Amino acid sequence: MKSPKVHLAALVGLWALSLSCTDSKLDSQADLAAEASQDSNVEDSKSQLASEPVSVGGAFLHVRCGSYTDDLYGCGIHENGSKYQDSTIESVKIEGQDLAINQLTSSDPWHVSFSLPEDLQPGIAPDAIEAIVQFTIADQSYERRSPEGLSGEPLVVANPEAQGPFGLVDIAAPETFRYPVDEDGTVTFKNNFDQSPIVEDSDGDGTADWRLRDPGELVANAVEKGIFINREQVQLKSQPEANTPHDLMSVEYAAAHVSNAGMGAEFWISVNYGANVSAVVFVHLQNVGTSQTAILYTKEDGNPRVELARFENLALGFQRVSLFVDTGNRLVSMAIGQNEVTSLAFPTFTANEVNQFTIAGRDSDVAFAYVHSVVDPSAGGVAGAGFGVGFGND
Repeated sequence: MKSPKVHLAALVGLWALSLSCTDSKLDSQADLAAEASQDSNVEDSKSQLASEPVSVGGAFLHVRCGSYTDDLYGCGIHENGSKYQDSTIESVKIEGQDLAINQLTSSDPWHVSFSLPEDLQPGIAPDAIEAIVQFTIADQSYERRSPEGLSGEPLVVANPEAQGPFGLVDIAAPETFRYPVDEDGTVTFKNNFDQSPIVEDSDGDGTADWRLRDPGELVANAVEKGIFINREQVQLKSQPEANTPHDLMSVEYAAAHVSNAGMGAEFWISVNYGANVSAVVFVHLQNVGTSQTAILYTKEDGNPRVELARFENLALGFQRVSLFVDTGNRLVSMAIGQNEVTSLAFPTFTANEVNQFTIAGRDSDVAFAYVHSVVDPSAGGVAGAGFGVGFGND
């Protein structure tokens, strides 16, 4: 179909050739003008579908579509880059064709996956593919076009076949640490939750990586597809225990708070300095509705929770967290994505803590994809001390 500009040019040309055209020619010109106007309305409609967000209760929602693999695509409803959970995608139309869509999980109707029709022109650029999504919110139907076709940033789920509980997908741990320890550093922990955390022995020392703080058992599906889901609010502590702190400690882990309530996914590092003197630094990653907030805390006598730093507006799902603890100088650094705080001082308090890591979900469902750590055992540190994952303090 010609663009409106082509039709208008044709009208001008006909008018210049003859001012004494017949009635039929005038009718023909009118038809062309009407067709051009109709085409223009169609283009305006497409632009409106792409540019205007849906406003619901103060939320401004957009359609985002992206590619997972060469032949698998997905679309979702988002608010400021985060999924809008109260929406349901009813249909996706590609180049005018209604597609068979798959909701990734029954609890995540805001997000669907699909394959392209076989007869779609091969080699067509993803951003040239028109994707129109129809969705409902509170029984109200809306229709919007993905502004960048299918070339937008890939969505949360990379492969619906590989997803674990709550629609989460295992995240591969990075090969190198954000905060490297010197070349003499010893990797003491490299847990990827390939099996139950109270069974897995990632460092091969003959002791399971984790123990339950309180007697009990983990549910059979606590680990699913490389993801540990703490549904039972159990408390885990790393093994073996150590009573001598490492001088430098770098930790990388991935966590998510998957239920919108409670204190969120907790990760603690406890350090014992001897003579009834200890210190802790810990992170709470909390789901606050449409995003997550991570807060770095420490503890002092008379105040069990002293905030050191806060990271807000984090996307839902797994977040990679990097921690670096200089126990000798009592300094901690933390990074999530491109955001970073460095060399924050933390105090000691009166207690005899055990040198351990701590992860928790004491009042909500939380998930962990991996926990890796490396230490510098020099200057009195104990190599292989077994810093791991736990929950709160004993």
